[in-house]
Amino acid sequence: MLHLQNVSVTFPPDVRALDNVNLQFRQGQFTVLLGQSGAGKSTLLRCLNLLQSPTQGLVVGDDDQCLSGLNKHAPRLRQHRRHTAMVFQMHQLILRQSAVKNVLVGMLAGQLAYKSLMPNTKADLQWAMHCLERVDLLEKARTRCDQLSGGQRQRVGIARALAQRPRYLLADEPVASLDPGTANRVLSLIQKVCDQDQITAIVSLHQVELARAYAQRVIALADGQVIFDGPPNALSDEHLARIYKTNQQTVNASDDHPSIPKPPTTTPKEIEDEIQLAQSVQRYVGSTVLRPGHDQHRQCRQQNQS
Repeated sequence: MLHLQNVSVTFPPDVRALDNVNLQFRQGQFTVLLGQSGAGKSTLLRCLNLLQSPTQGLVVGDDDQCLSGLNKHAPRLRQHRRHTAMVFQMHQLILRQSAVKNVLVGMLAGQLAYKSLMPNTKADLQWAMHCLERVDLLEKARTRCDQLSGGQRQRVGIARALAQRPRYLLADEPVASLDPGTANRVLSLIQKVCDQDQITAIVSLHQVELARAYAQRVIALADGQVIFDGPPNALSDEHLARIYKTNQQTVNASDDHPSIPKPPTTTPKEIEDEIQLAQSVQRYVGSTVLRPGHDQHRQCRQQNQS
């Protein structure tokens, strides 16, 4: 089990990204982090694998071992990172390499340094192909990643994460750049493999409807603080109004996009005024610009003819 105990993160000069966060993540649970941009979702994810060290508080890993404050080469921290895979929003793939070679990169954390300089073994290659098969990309194994679509690249990123044989899967906005259909397919895939392997998944999202569809648990953040922690069916319009800092009427009117206010309506009187203004501008332009220019052109043509 992974714990955050009184974790705070402050960036210079005095930006509070996380404020006294206390959370526990159970094995095999699919958790969604929900909130506006800048709410602290990415910082929280980065604290879980110590890519970001807390300013205050503790990160406690398996067997109640404290991970925060350790040197980056400490065996305990390296072991935790080997068991914690990351799926990034922008894929972070080597585009000139094939899909299977990118997946093999995910196995480097569990290898000794000298082994990474040697050719991949048959067992490594078979495992990488198996990971691609699990994300329905076996036929694209030898295809360069710069020839894949955005959704296919994201699935290669998931396969690379699975190649680590992780206990924890952290995904930072994994579907932000994907169309709705592909986004659902990617999240469904993450949910399926994590359920099969009992991997603890912690996924940050903006889309409320996706959180409700896939999460077993939703943690909502605002200004670095946890303001909701519970099942998705308990997430009400009042909670969303607090998360996205808007009123309840805006939440209802925006149809699952509470951060986007409803556009203002235009009255018939305003439309008529705009038409009259456009007609006035057209008459002004025609009398002061178009006609003199046309007269000058006609005079020049008459001079040339004479």
